[in-house]
Amino acid sequence: MLPTNTLEKTFKYFTKSSILSEIMKNRDRSTIVADILNIANKGEKKTRIMYKANLSYEQLVEYLKLLVEMGLLEEKILENERNPKVYVTTKKGRNFLDAFEKIENQLNSAAQSIV
Repeated sequence: MLPTNTLEKTFKYFTKSSILSEIMKNRDRSTIVADILNIANKGEKKTRIMYKANLSYEQLVEYLKLLVEMGLLEEKILENERNPKVYVTTKKGRNFLDAFEKIENQLNSAAQSIV
């Protein structure tokens, strides 16, 4: 039988790696929304958001439509640009990001205390 110290280290290793792999495997909708809002904070074009958020075009269109309807993002038109439409995070979107980050930090702290 392994010493208790070794068992504890092994348990912590596998628990942490399982948690991390599970978290990184699939992002939930709120994480994708937060990613988009962070990317668009200073204004970004649709293609740039798609690549930085690692989304398909179909997913991107769905999220952008939803976020604009919810008032978390706004469309702006730039003058003298070939592709003038950019998406910018609104004040409501920044408030969402602040709340999301607080919750995420609390959950991470709770997960660390479990492991």
